[in-house]
Amino acid sequence: MDSRGGDAVVTLPTVLPAIGVTIQAVLALAPTNFRYWAGMPTIERDGYAFMTILPASDGDVVDNNGAQFYDRAKPSPYKSQQYVHSTNHNFFNRQWLFDDGVTAVVSRGEHERVLDVYGTAFFRSRLLGHGTHVFLDGQQRPTGVLTSLVQQSFAYEGSPTIDDHEDRNGIGTNSLGLPTTQSGGMVADEYPFDQVSAAFNQSFFGLSVGMVMEPKETGGIFRSSVRSLDFSGAELWLRAAEVAEGQLPPDATGFRLGLEDIEGLTAWVDSDSVGGVPRPFDRPDIINTMLKTLRFRPECFRAANPDIRLHRIQAVLIEYNRQGRRALAFDDLQLVQPL
Repeated sequence: MDSRGGDAVVTLPTVLPAIGVTIQAVLALAPTNFRYWAGMPTIERDGYAFMTILPASDGDVVDNNGAQFYDRAKPSPYKSQQYVHSTNHNFFNRQWLFDDGVTAVVSRGEHERVLDVYGTAFFRSRLLGHGTHVFLDGQQRPTGVLTSLVQQSFAYEGSPTIDDHEDRNGIGTNSLGLPTTQSGGMVADEYPFDQVSAAFNQSFFGLSVGMVMEPKETGGIFRSSVRSLDFSGAELWLRAAEVAEGQLPPDATGFRLGLEDIEGLTAWVDSDSVGGVPRPFDRPDIINTMLKTLRFRPECFRAANPDIRLHRIQAVLIEYNRQGRRALAFDDLQLVQPL
């Protein structure tokens, strides 16, 4: 369901169990979030898969309220977000004919194709048990759709979390209860990813807490201890974004993710090699910092340093290896075994 209907389908699972109805999957398309504005919990229950599709050029729900639903949803067994550049609110259906986009948008047919492909993959995965979740978590790209416009976020139930920044234990301690450190001109702290005064800036429209890095020089490192974890058979997932600040620079930015083993050996993989850090969508009224999930596979670290002991990793490193002092946002650092 779209718009206020997208808001309604998030509400239904909190009501229907009282009459014996179980919801398995909820797709909220460009939804409003009147529940939040009314002071109600955004998502009260788990037990169903959740997906939202957010048009970046939406001229109606301009702050992409579905990002709030994604942030608060529990992955049961997963949650998914598709943030789609150059799409508007109205072209996802055939009832609202005018183009409400605040920038140039792709054709109505391309809008419908995005909804058809990703919506079908979602419901087939959850309701029929088909393996189409691979088009939602980034394992595969579907054909016949403008995948270059789609910025995906995804989370599985039960994935070990290294840091989600919502533990209220400060930037110096991660979700494992282990220390983090900053060196080489790195300056990082935790901020609400929300429209509140304590936010890093007003480009965040979610309902989460994350980390923003403001490197003062190239080579700054944020180090998060993990004691001794086995990374040999799982992927390292990290949500990331370039922070929108004033006029959008013409060039992209990025970072390197590193693993440090118990012998002190490191292996580095650049964000560009796993899809790149998403750029803010440049719209005239609101520039939104929207994170997407980057997937770092173990074979990438092995290729970078064949000697590293992936089964005995003691720290995860984020290095700002670009010129300039561009701020980056991060959230949900997890060790994931994809289905």
